[in-house]
Amino acid sequence: GAPIRRWINHELRDSVDDLLSVESLSNRGIFDPIKVRSIIKQTRHNGLDAGYTILSLMCIEQWCRIFVDAPHISMRL
Repeated sequence: GAPIRRWINHELRDSVDDLLSVESLSNRGIFDPIKVRSIIKQTRHNGLDAGYTILSLMCIEQWCRIFVDAPHISMRL
């Protein structure tokens, strides 16, 4: 499989901390910020391997930033 835990702990660390910050999660109001941060902390300290869950949460937040928060973009099909 992909080295997702390594990416979360290293290459994507800043992105994880931005997209899944307590502030971002609180503002979005979808997921419990304290629980998400706990999952991230446990994954970073090898107590849990929730890499795919964290990556999924990051994708949801990024999608919301692009398609929910961004000004309406007219798309032609």
